[in-house]
Amino acid sequence: MDVRDYGLATDLHDGFIDLVHSYYWRVTLSNGQMVFQDDGRPGLEISSAWIRLANCLRDNPQLGITRFGVYFASNSHFLPDGQEGYYFSKGTLQGLGASSSLDYYVMGWLEGPTHNQYDPVHFQWVKVPELIPIKTYNRPIVECPFPAMILNPSGLTVPPLEL
Repeated sequence: MDVRDYGLATDLHDGFIDLVHSYYWRVTLSNGQMVFQDDGRPGLEISSAWIRLANCLRDNPQLGITRFGVYFASNSHFLPDGQEGYYFSKGTLQGLGASSSLDYYVMGWLEGPTHNQYDPVHFQWVKVPELIPIKTYNRPIVECPFPAMILNPSGLTVPPLEL
């Protein structure tokens, strides 16, 4: 199984990401492979890389996410490694009549093992492109639907990190 069959970018230099002007997420999978956000890449039916990733992991239950981080230039922000699941979405806030907006990533993780639908998912709003956490809160997993919430298979082992 090759994650590229799902239209996922496995190389940062594939030309999909402008390294100077773009912020993006990157996950490491349980097989050691990295996947990069490349939303809006031409020629793909599904624009969102996170939805493509969710579909890939749903169809290949032996794989899971072991590391999740966001990047901009030399800046990075990570969620805890080896969690039971990860959540991702985008957000924008703009006041009435305001000329500017606040863009952010909503990132979350589920500590495990899960026991019921009310176990908390821990969330952070991370301002982009600066990668500054601006809000934290918890929500029960029942309020975190697929594909925004990707649950890892039980018994997933976390490979050692490459430095």
